[in-house]
Amino acid sequence: MTSFTESEIEIFSLDELKQLGFSYIPGPSIAPDSETPEGTM
Repeated sequence: MTSFTESEIEIFSLDELKQLGFSYIPGPSIAPDSETPEGTM
């Protein structure tokens, strides 16, 4: 049986969502203590 890591599943999922037109912003980029927290972009 082939096992997958959480990272592999995450990458696959993000690629599938990008193909459907969704965009991706990494969590640390929109965290409240980042330079551009969510809501101020």
